[in-house]
Amino acid sequence: MAKTMAKVFDGRRRQDELLEKWRREIMLLNPARRRKKLVSVLVGDDPASQLYVRMKRKFAYQIGIDFRVEQFAAAANPEKVIAALKRWGSDGEIGGLMVQLPLPDRWGEDIQRRLLDSIPPQKDIDCLTATNLGLLMAGRPRFLPATVAAVVDVLAAAGLPALKLVGKAVCVVGKSLIVGMPLANWLMRQGATVASCDRRTAKLAEWTLKAEVVISAAGRPGLIKPVMVAGGVVAIDVASPRGDFDFKGVAAKAGFITPVPGGVGPLTVAYLMGNFIKALQQEN
Repeated sequence: MAKTMAKVFDGRRRQDELLEKWRREIMLLNPARRRKKLVSVLVGDDPASQLYVRMKRKFAYQIGIDFRVEQFAAAANPEKVIAALKRWGSDGEIGGLMVQLPLPDRWGEDIQRRLLDSIPPQKDIDCLTATNLGLLMAGRPRFLPATVAAVVDVLAAAGLPALKLVGKAVCVVGKSLIVGMPLANWLMRQGATVASCDRRTAKLAEWTLKAEVVISAAGRPGLIKPVMVAGGVVAIDVASPRGDFDFKGVAAKAGFITPVPGGVGPLTVAYLMGNFIKALQQEN
């Protein structure tokens, strides 16, 4: 009997649907709010970061958002960038402010945290400030991180909306503050049984094989192989620009899978813009 391929999620088609939805929501805002700017801060010339910023700009323009990029050299003084963020954060014409990650390693975690926390929480559409991360972990999110929101959307497309996650065994590979940790927290709050794994996890396959849903955001191409997943698994690949799953092999075994590119990535961009619209809607 021939192997049955998994249902492959079409992230670009779903992005188009969200684009139309956000266009309608933008038009419902009063003119003053519609004119607010979304500012993306880019430090250095990392090609992947530049590509992602271009994707955000394109989507923003398509739905009528005034998107601006403020770029600094990789050698820029962190204090100069922090001062600029504070200035833009207090600018009433700017409705959303974000910093493209990763930042230069030489800055260190303390400086990076100071930089992110210089963004006013109400304008932190990436949900990276300590305030917004705290609200998220407490179950009272101001914004869901865009990638988390994208995965929630994909789960619904796989037949697993929040109400159906109760009791489901889910393995999340990767523990970043951007994806892995907040995603695991959200899943647990829906009642899923979550295994949170990373590069330090011994015998990763033992955890992935037990899971009905495997979500990987490790950034290690080909990490998840067919022998590491159960038949019919929902396989969600968050890694970019190359996926964590052995796509061809896992697709032959899974019930549902996301490709890279064209899966979660387009939705992440869309939901980031959705967070900006939400920030404008919540303004006093």
